Amino acid sequence: MVWLEQRGKKYRLSFRYGGTMYRHSLGTTDKSEADACLARLEDSLNRLERGWLKLPHDADLPLFLLSGGEVTGKAPIPAPTPLTLTALCQEYETAQETAIEANSLGTGI
Repeated sequence: MVWLEQRGKKYRLSFRYGGTMYRHSLGTTDKSEADACLARLEDSLNRLERGWLKLPHDADLPLFLLSGGEVTGKAPIPAPTPLTLTALCQEYETAQETAIEANSLGTGI
């Protein structure tokens, strides 16, 4: 069973699979777009239950079903570049070049 819920102005999908309840925000306020997502998820869920679609063990189930079985996991988030003390000081000096007098730059560091 799959159903739409409206939370504020945005829609989300709710469904049960394997005794567990899942909810997934669609991030849309458009009813027709939400209905299309509902139909896609129902179709994918039916194919999964019939064995026509195989769920990878590490897949995010709502994303997997909404993609029609194409997305097998969340995209990895790249690690941020570490900020060194030297780079921080350089950024600070650059930011201060137009904010304070030129002779003051040499007194702070």
